[in-house]
Amino acid sequence: MNRLLAALALVLSGLVVTAQPAAAHGQCEGPSDIPILVEYGSLAGAPTTVCAQGAAGMRALDALSMAGIEIEGTAEYGDSVVCRVNGLPDEEAEPCTGMPAADAYWAFYMATDGAPWQYAQSGVSEQVLEEGDFVALSFQEGGESLPTVAADAQLRADAHAPASDANAADDPEAHETADEADDGGADLGLVIGIIVLLAVIGAAAVILARRRPSA
Repeated sequence: MNRLLAALALVLSGLVVTAQPAAAHGQCEGPSDIPILVEYGSLAGAPTTVCAQGAAGMRALDALSMAGIEIEGTAEYGDSVVCRVNGLPDEEAEPCTGMPAADAYWAFYMATDGAPWQYAQSGVSEQVLEEGDFVALSFQEGGESLPTVAADAQLRADAHAPASDANAADDPEAHETADEADDGGADLGLVIGIIVLLAVIGAAAVILARRRPSA
């Protein structure tokens, strides 16, 4: 009987855990999570905001890759110079053989929470990220223009880790699908837990009935 009660307690505890709401999907919450902003200028539409989770201590290049941002350097300078981001600009506009044009290039910025963006002190292949850092890549045309989105709590809140591909992080439908999948998994676990619980209670009732002395 003691074993039965222990099993019942275990099922109850598992049921409580199963019924917990699913955690937020891929948020940039901890100080080691690095928010990344990509502003394309005239190359594309809205900026991209993603999160490199646990990227503090990594090189910026590795954090960008982990967050689904595709970086291409140049034939002459390698990855120390950012020439193309997510395929932009295309090869016709920029062959990426040497240093990109002075009036059309990707600038690499760093900031901490609430501080203004500043040019990074090193290239993406050398810059080591620290806790609390923000990263931005901004396409410059005709002169320097700082990123238009501030490095602050709102940017951190908007940054999400990518799903199965690089574009999923900025796709609201992808996030809704992931959340629905999490909710569906929690509901299924709750139903299974209830079924198991009822089975254990039924078994306990049968055992007690058999042990009850007859009149």
